[in-house]
Amino acid sequence: MKRRLFIFLFAFLIVLLSLGTTWFEEDATDPVSGEQISVRNIGSYGSYIYQWDSKYDLIYWPFTNKNWIWFNPKSGYGSFAHNFSTLKPKEIITIRKWLQNNYDPAKPPATHTELLEWIGKIYEIREMSDDHWNYYYRLMAYMYREDPVKSIEYVNKALPLIEKKYETKLSEKGLLEVLYLLGEYNRRLGNIEQAKIFFEKVKTQTYKEEDGTETTGHPYFLELIENREQLMQKTIQTNTPEDENQTQTNDEPDKPEKEKRNKKGSK
Repeated sequence: MKRRLFIFLFAFLIVLLSLGTTWFEEDATDPVSGEQISVRNIGSYGSYIYQWDSKYDLIYWPFTNKNWIWFNPKSGYGSFAHNFSTLKPKEIITIRKWLQNNYDPAKPPATHTELLEWIGKIYEIREMSDDHWNYYYRLMAYMYREDPVKSIEYVNKALPLIEKKYETKLSEKGLLEVLYLLGEYNRRLGNIEQAKIFFEKVKTQTYKEEDGTETTGHPYFLELIENREQLMQKTIQTNTPEDENQTQTNDEPDKPEKEKRNKKGSK
């Protein structure tokens, strides 16, 4: 009996680990203050991250996880982990001065969205590419998905950058991503006919399989569009905005935080 229970628990643990993500602790140097801080870096993950709900914005873990923001509560400097240390000398000087005038160590950003908003201000000082802002705005649109007004604000910021990218030379995968996003973000803004046009382009777009075979209609994007078209049809039938919330398929920190602000500390 005990042996069977052990086997069952072991098998359950294997399944659990196969569907989760892991992190490990490490130290990083704050490029602004020179201080050592404790951060978390990626340990392991699997292809299942591409099936979590952020996929509808083409946003993926680890960006949806608070651990991917490295932040020094003493200096106020923060960034996504992948470009935390890539500051240019003149950026360090500018950011250090800005933090001295704008950061209060007694009131550091605490929640995930507060941290995202804060590093967004720091990124405005840095020399970031359109691709960076395209991804950041889409991430914010996703993180605020339970606040339609706020989410749409970021959709409106992202869309011009997506349209701009559409005018550039793109890889097969890049073109599929841009066409899908043009359809999805037009759908969210109520531009249904425009959304239909771009979704149809995705369906008829050819791409090459790993073996070199040319195929029409990438299955991953077709699945995304099928879900979006169901929402679109619901909107047409009811003539009311559809519910953007998706059923959570993971227990990663993609769930919006119920942020409670202290009235004395809020402006």
